[in-house]
Amino acid sequence: MYCCTGYYLTEYGCQECIGSFALNCSLPCLSGYFGPRCTLHCQCVKDKCDAKFGCPKAIETISKVVEGTAASEKGFPEITKEVSCCTGYYMYEENMTCLACIGAWGQNCSIPCSSGFYGRLCKSRCLCPENQCDKLTGCVKESGDQFEADVDRLITHILFHWILSVITNI
Repeated sequence: MYCCTGYYLTEYGCQECIGSFALNCSLPCLSGYFGPRCTLHCQCVKDKCDAKFGCPKAIETISKVVEGTAASEKGFPEITKEVSCCTGYYMYEENMTCLACIGAWGQNCSIPCSSGFYGRLCKSRCLCPENQCDKLTGCVKESGDQFEADVDRLITHILFHWILSVITNI
């Protein structure tokens, strides 16, 4: 498994960089920027800006712990972090890991595949009439009045998710 730019891999999945950015959080924030993936701009003198917490405040009572350091120890404001996945992935709530979209794409897999496309991130094209293309498994076979899923693709799809769940629970 790999993480998107601006995230690093932990035993719990991909975590957002705080106080750094780039692939595997390899670069520190530029002077004057801080927080998640260095996206926040400090409103204080640049040399007073902490890459993780931003500008210090004179009086601040904070109990939240961010990456092992209590923010109140340094007098910095609380940072809340929203856990999210990269575009083309969704959060698998059971173990909080990001999984690739199948039969859809976009942020949180919110956009279904276009007609004639299927599979992971909708990158596969059906080689059958569009009305016989299943967004998850691809081409389906007509059997009387019902459509019957292509067994090989369905088994592959099920095995993929089963193997992925076994791997992520190790």
